[in-house]
Amino acid sequence: MPTCYTRLTDSQQEDIKGIFVVPCKRKHSLREILDAIYWMLRSGG
Repeated sequence: MPTCYTRLTDSQQEDIKGIFVVPCKRKHSLREILDAIYWMLRSGG
């Protein structure tokens, strides 16, 4: 496991894209939201 946080790659995004299918307008993309969640989990914030 990497010691520092890295953003989701395109292939990782494609793998989880089908899980979060919600047809609504968002201020932030789901990719940005998931990146923020993963960052919080990794940093312990």
